[in-house]
Formats: sequence, C-alpha cells, structure tokens
Amino acid sequence: MINTPLNIEVAELSITRTNLALYKKATSSSDAPGYEAKRGVDGNNETIFHTFNNGNNWWEVDLETITVIQQIKLYNRVVFKERIHGAVVKILDINRDIVASGTVDAEAPDTVEFNFENAAGRYIRIDLFEGLLHLGEVEVYGFLSAVGMPNLAMNKLAGQSNHDIEKTANNGIDGNLLSITNVYGQNENVWFVNIEAVAVIRQIRIFNRQDCCKDYLQGAKIRILDHNFGTVNDVTIDTVADVYEWNVIDTRGQFVMISQSNGNALTMAEIEVFGTLSLVGVPDLALGRLALQSNTEGGENVAGNAINGNIESGTHTSGENIENWWMVDLEAIATIRQIKIYTSPDNVIAQESLHGAVISILDLNGNVLTEKTVLQTRPEVVEFNYPDTKGRFVRIDQPNGMIDIGEVEVHGKWLHHGMQNLALNKPAFINNPHEYYVASFAVDGDGETSVLSKYTNTLNYWWVDLGQVSTIKHIKIRAGAWNTRLRLFGAVIQVLDENMNKQNEIPIKEITYEGVEFSFVNTVGRYVRVIQLHDYLHFAEVEVYGIPIYN
Repeated sequence: MINTPLNIEVAELSITRTNLALYKKATSSSDAPGYEAKRGVDGNNETIFHTFNNGNNWWEVDLETITVIQQIKLYNRVVFKERIHGAVVKILDINRDIVASGTVDAEAPDTVEFNFENAAGRYIRIDLFEGLLHLGEVEVYGFLSAVGMPNLAMNKLAGQSNHDIEKTANNGIDGNLLSITNVYGQNENVWFVNIEAVAVIRQIRIFNRQDCCKDYLQGAKIRILDHNFGTVNDVTIDTVADVYEWNVIDTRGQFVMISQSNGNALTMAEIEVFGTLSLVGVPDLALGRLALQSNTEGGENVAGNAINGNIESGTHTSGENIENWWMVDLEAIATIRQIKIYTSPDNVIAQESLHGAVISILDLNGNVLTEKTVLQTRPEVVEFNYPDTKGRFVRIDQPNGMIDIGEVEVHGKWLHHGMQNLALNKPAFINNPHEYYVASFAVDGDGETSVLSKYTNTLNYWWVDLGQVSTIKHIKIRAGAWNTRLRLFGAVIQVLDENMNKQNEIPIKEITYEGVEFSFVNTVGRYVRVIQLHDYLHFAEVEVYGIPIYN
C-alpha cells in the first residue's frame, strides 16, 4: 500500500449501507430458553435475545474480520425498555482490547445509536452489570478493513482504449506515483486491470495526478467486473480529490475498469486493488509434505503432525528462552495464496506461544521472499493472504520461546512451468461428439479449436488417455469464446486410474476469463475426464501437467 501524505485529501466514495453484524456468530453470558444470542443478529427486530441470569450479563458478536465501525444501532425490546439503561457498548480489537465504547444513558429508549470516527475492531460487546440483558437487534455499520491485505493489481495485465507513447496502462499499477496513465480522444475512455484470478475485493484506491488535471476524474465510473466482463458493482466519482477510496463488502470479480464519458481524458497516477484471491478449489499444498523443526518436546510432538490434516495432533518444540523454528518443504515451487495456522482452541499456552512468531515464504535457495508477524496475543487461528507469491518453503520462527501448533495449511497452486503437458496429442474421446468439434481438438495445442458435445441437458463427458500412470500436479482448461466459459460452470474434473476408477475430482464452481485451473496433491492416475450434466460440454484445450511414473 502506498503511504498517503498527511496533506493529501482522501475522498471516500459512497458506501452501500450494510449491516455487518447480520448472521454473524453471537454469544452471551447465558441464554434464557428460546432466546439465544443469535437472535440479536437475525435481521428481525421483533425476535429478542435474553440472558438468563440477573446481573453481570454480556452479549457479543464476532464480525470475523477487522472492521472500520462508524455506527452501532440497538433496537430495544417493546416492553421492559428501562432494563437497557446503563449498558456499555464496546468495540474490541483482535486482542480484545477496548478501542471505543459508549453507555446507554436514556432511561427507556426505543433505539440507541452510537456513532464512531472510524473505530477499527472485530468484536462488539454489550455489558450490563445489573439486571437482565435483552434486545431486539444489534446492527453494525461501516466497512471492512483492508489493512494488511495485498495489492492484487500490482504489475498485473492492464489495458486502455488508447494511450500516449509514455503514458501506458501499466503505469497505473507500477507502484510509482510519478508515472501517469492517460487515455483520451474517444466518446468513452477506458482503463482496466486483469487480476488474472477471481478476487474477493475489499477496497480500491485511485491516486490522482498532482501535476495537473485533477478535475478530469470527476464523473468517471469505477466498475468491478466478473470473468465475462459483467458489472458486479460500480460507483461514480462525484468530487475532486487527491486520492479516492472505494470500500466494498468483499465483492468477487476479476477485472477493475475505470471509464470516463464526459469528454475529459482519463488520466491517473496509480490504482490499487486490495483484497484476497479466491480459495475455491485451491488445495492445501503442505498436506503430507516434509516438515522439520528446531527440536521436539517429547517423542510424539514431531514436525509432521502439523501437516497431517488433523488439528488435534500437533507439533511442540521445547525451550522457552531460545529461538525455535518449524518449516515445511512443499517439494516444488508453488504460487502461495494463503497460509493458515491453527492452535488448540482449549490451550491458552499454545495460543500465546504463537504471538510474535514470524511467518516466512522462502524460495528454492532458502531466501526470504516475504514475512509477516503474528500480532494477536492469543489466536486460535492465524490467516495470512498473499498475491500468488512464488515459493517452496514456509517457515515459522519464534524468537521468544516454544512453538505449539495444531496444523499449518498452505493454499496455492503448483507452478507448472517447465513441466510436461502430458495430454498433448494423446488419444481423446467424447461420448456425444459434434461432427465439426471433435475430441482431439482439446489436446492439439491450438487454443483456437475446441471440442463440443452434440447435446445439452444430458450426461456429456470427455476424457484423455495420458498413456501411462502419472503423478498429476496441475490441470488447466482453456475456455475459448465467451459462451464456452459459461458452459464450464457445474462441470466436474476427474482423475482416473488405469481401470477408470476415480482417484480425485474437483467441481467447477468458479471460472476466470481464461478458463479454470486446479492443482492436485498426492494424486496419481492415467486418465483425465471432464463431465457436464447440465449443459453442452464445450472448451478449447485441456492441459495436464505432472510427472510420468515409469515401470
């Protein structure tokens, strides 16, 4: 994230007013029968939550992520309204420290509103020290924080409708505020960036030029687009400012487009897109790999326990006053999207041991590519997201003592460059062939040709014989034309053994403009099959990357 100087004017673009507490996990000190804590965030003001004990009562909702809170609104019960008098409403951060608070001073209010100046917290807690605590609904308004999230647009593929020789589209995503992108001379001037994956977008920041033309962005429209260039969300810039911030509620899309149709040139210094890359169909690459650690406490707490898929069996190093480390070798280069670390939910000492730990991604030679520090004082789960960072090793260093963790997940995709496309020109078959779009077109290496089934709304399947049993690492299906992309939805990719028995399968729930791709862990097979039950089976190319197993 580019740091914003203090004298720079930042304009927040319009935010859709959304209750961020709705249906989130709620708990309370006690529940009267039939009046559970969750009724306070069910979207119905007429249902109530009600504590059971008389005195020292509390109710709390977990917003699940750091949230910039601007307003909390309480809806009182229609009777016994006076009981809420004196309740204290608190915003707590990830370590449960109080960020801001307010007290209900009214004697018997129908509703109570607390307004805050962008207080960042995760939990909303209501304490009432005397009497019973009950409310109809608790609403929380603001926006989700993008702090710590990667800039997904940095150095990705950008384009624009035209440009000066030096003021190209890529200038808008190079991290340099002095380089300018400039589009002019058309009825609608357009700039866009392709994130190259489905992203969950939380914030878009646009830096205006500082040398001139600051008013040119007024009237421009910012759009989040899906894989098919359909608009998912949009907003119009209605003011002149140095920086524009548009906060959205975790909106899924692949492209960000900015257009100007009022006759002005479209010119900007930098565009940042903060969020996370989708984890749909993205496996845990660490599962069953090779793990090591600095030392082991006891004979059973070995390093491999943290990557066996069982949170209950953990790893434990010894020594409270020495530096400890744990590391997993993914055994191949991967693009890493998320690292997730679980501690025991019932072990406070284990949770505290992770505080201050440094999580690093290392390259093939053990060089640190990126590192992040665990700030939570007592986390049950730690989650770090990355913009497809290439690496081979994941390491946890604890300079303050022992490491006690239940499981480490490393979600990403294998980097298949340099691997052989095992499907290229191999025998292929489709059960309902179209006479002009035959099965072999999907393995001919030509993205312009495609395979197509003859019928829709029936069982359609295509498969390729790799010729021998292989370790399958990565499968990519290239979509081709726009209607091809839509027809991939709902299909299933399967890896089959020599006897056509299923070894692994992944349903296609999400696609990009380019198509779909999936990585596989510990998967061996000879055939790759694509099944579609609800539409034509239609795609341009299937690429299967892996390692042949020779007898």
